[in-house]
Amino acid sequence: MAQKQVKQEKTGTMVLRMSDVRPTTMHVWICPLCGYVVAEFSPAKALSAAKLHLERKHYLNVVVEEEK
Repeated sequence: MAQKQVKQEKTGTMVLRMSDVRPTTMHVWICPLCGYVVAEFSPAKALSAAKLHLERKHYLNVVVEEEK
């Protein structure tokens, strides 16, 4: 049985910063909307996975902000 894919509009914008990824043995980010956990060895990969989660699961436009 084939599933019909429904394209949903983006619902908002969220800003991600590198400081949102917590450094432990692995770099961890927890979604503030649903509690989904991203754990990666690289902070850049964790940030990328967090961005993909917000775009695909919550249909948000994500802006990755550089920190000074």
